[in-house]
Amino acid sequence: MKKILLILLLIFSSCFAKIQKPSPIPPASLYYLDFEPGICDSQCLKKLIDEKKDFSFLSRYSKEYSNSYLESYYMSLASGIAKLVVTGASLDKIRLSFQEFYQKMDSQEQK
Repeated sequence: MKKILLILLLIFSSCFAKIQKPSPIPPASLYYLDFEPGICDSQCLKKLIDEKKDFSFLSRYSKEYSNSYLESYYMSLASGIAKLVVTGASLDKIRLSFQEFYQKMDSQEQK
């Protein structure tokens, strides 16, 4: 009896199933526009980081004036903001903190 009910349940549930197709709308993308005149070199970018002007840093970033630290900071900042905006967060309420991970030292390394 249980098998018959289970089979009937599966048959009826498949009758009411909807076909789901991906949306033709392209995914959201973010662009950071630079309205400041002039070029921002690595010293300028470091100054923007120190002053906590993250959106200015994102808009003025240029790969030709960056080093590995600035590039990693840009990547982490851009991916973090993109995830928040796509999920519906308000840009004026975003607060970011960057935390570094240090591996635990072995007892042999402490000597």
